[in-house]
Amino acid sequence: MDAQQKGTILTLLKTDEINKTYRMRYWFSYKDYLNPEDSFTDFADANIDGKQEYIDLIENLLRLDAAARVYVEVYGFEEIDGEPFIYAETLIIMSRLPLDDIKRVFNEPDDIFPSDIGEQTDLSQPFFLIGSHGELISGADLVREDEFVYYCWWD
Repeated sequence: MDAQQKGTILTLLKTDEINKTYRMRYWFSYKDYLNPEDSFTDFADANIDGKQEYIDLIENLLRLDAAARVYVEVYGFEEIDGEPFIYAETLIIMSRLPLDDIKRVFNEPDDIFPSDIGEQTDLSQPFFLIGSHGELISGADLVREDEFVYYCWWD
């Protein structure tokens, strides 16, 4: 993940915490977030070692729908020994595939299947993609009429 992305998300999350607002949702491209060499990100308790399994699942999905877009929704941050990291448990998937196909792909493994998969029908809460150089892109600009928006959540 780019240093500017890290700075942007930490600033946003800290501001939300100070203001106790928690109304915004923040997304990253799965490629930026699930980088197996980046300890700044933690996905479903898989800081570094377990990230490749999630990447493999996403790549299986992309073989079925090459036009699909996959994001990670960030929930918060913590610091350990003064080093911050951000964490998440949810993938956001924009795809033309029906929900049953999405479920089939993500429920295939026996060891990392999600707790819940469904269609995200309420997109009224503001959300932003944090771009590759830390820029904020409105989520409203990401949603296409010919796609479904799904969530895939691990607990």
